[in-house]
Amino acid sequence: MEDYNNIIEGILYLKGDEGIDIKELSLILEISKKEAVEAMDHFIEAYSKRGFDGLQVVDFGGKYKLVLKLKILEELVVMA
Repeated sequence: MEDYNNIIEGILYLKGDEGIDIKELSLILEISKKEAVEAMDHFIEAYSKRGFDGLQVVDFGGKYKLVLKLKILEELVVMA
């Protein structure tokens, strides 16, 4: 399977709060829904191991979003 990590990261960044579902991801990447699920699972695993603690990928009822981790959000609230 092709490595879609960089493309998925860019899509999640551009989609922001809207997020992206598997159907839309499969259309953008021109792959099957099954392959899109596998690509997203691979991305989430790789992203969680990249060594940064600020962001995470979360599934909100079928919409994947790139969000701040709770501990970072709490720190930012204290700073504000």
